[in-house]
Amino acid sequence: MGPTKRQSSDREQLAKKRAARIAALRSSLENERESYDSTLAIETELIDTWREQYQELRPTCQEFTYKLRQLLSDILRNRGLEPSQIEMRTKTVESFVEKARRDGKRYCDPIKDITDLIGLRIIAYDKEEVDSIGDLIEEEFTIDYDHSADKSRTLELDRFGYLSIHYVVRLKDERAKLTEWQAFAPLRAEIQIRTVLQHAWAAIDHRFRYKTTTEIPTHLRRKLFRLSALLELADEEFLNLKRLKEQAARDYATQVEAGELDMELNLTSLAAYFSQTKEHEYWAKVSRSVGFKAYSPPSGLDEEVQDISRRRLLQILRAMEITSLEEVADSLERIHDEGKDVLAKVCESAGNHGLTPLAIPYVVVGILILYACKENLTKSLLRELIAKSPLIKPIEEVLFPKK
Repeated sequence: MGPTKRQSSDREQLAKKRAARIAALRSSLENERESYDSTLAIETELIDTWREQYQELRPTCQEFTYKLRQLLSDILRNRGLEPSQIEMRTKTVESFVEKARRDGKRYCDPIKDITDLIGLRIIAYDKEEVDSIGDLIEEEFTIDYDHSADKSRTLELDRFGYLSIHYVVRLKDERAKLTEWQAFAPLRAEIQIRTVLQHAWAAIDHRFRYKTTTEIPTHLRRKLFRLSALLELADEEFLNLKRLKEQAARDYATQVEAGELDMELNLTSLAAYFSQTKEHEYWAKVSRSVGFKAYSPPSGLDEEVQDISRRRLLQILRAMEITSLEEVADSLERIHDEGKDVLAKVCESAGNHGLTPLAIPYVVVGILILYACKENLTKSLLRELIAKSPLIKPIEEVLFPKK
């Protein structure tokens, strides 16, 4: 028996309702697709516009990056701060675009809103130096404190990491008005400061990519906590060692000043001895009077030259079996009366070889020590001790004259 007229009518009505609903859904989907496509097209156009703007701006950012690195280097050196290194980078166009469209970020104007288009990282030796560098940056630049942070102080207890200080800076008005800096006045830069060990942790952490304890397999959690704690402890111990070294230098200086020279010979005690007695400067002056050339190291390298030449002097002293400051003083006293003549002979011999010796204080003292202890010296040992010196031949001729 077929359906009644009423049943057929009901089915037709239901079919019409279903068709109408499908049409409405399709229309809704089409509208949403059109809206999505429109939004996507607008966002793509915006990204392309931002890309073009940054491509035009990037050469200026690169120039600012280089100039800022040099400025930081000069400022730090003038304040006696010598970090391990200063890294720099200018964000690439691709990196800029990726950050501008990153999920969770909505930039009205990423050129102005993104604060790390220019990035520098100062890697210091210890936390004390980090703090000193931070104070200097706050003094020399205008700080955007809303975007700056000491990450180590904001690190939660359940988070791994060993984080640096981040400053977002602008040029101060006084510097920005100078002709060579005017083009960079609107730009901001991010300057990070961290210790060598913080830098090492950052490199290791990049491999693991664990941020909180809940992300870490249980059997790894304890090991990572221990590693993080060990690095932080090592940083503190390096700072303690630095302070102990500084205290040792002060103690040595006090003893030398009091005439107490019966102490072990090492780089710190040797520096304290000459810092107090100025004997190296005296002999450098004597050497200049007999023809040695006055030595002026390149800007910023004086301490490095002094350190290298002091290390070589220590090597000579130990080879001559001199083990205390008292023995250093005795050796120089023993050569005092003929020291000027010895240096004059070295200068004359150097001239015969077409050389002009430099009056580098610790080098001059080294020549005198070698002469004072020549009974303990052989030609082979001499050549080993001063193998890199251009004066090796003249000194050998003075210490081992032909009979």
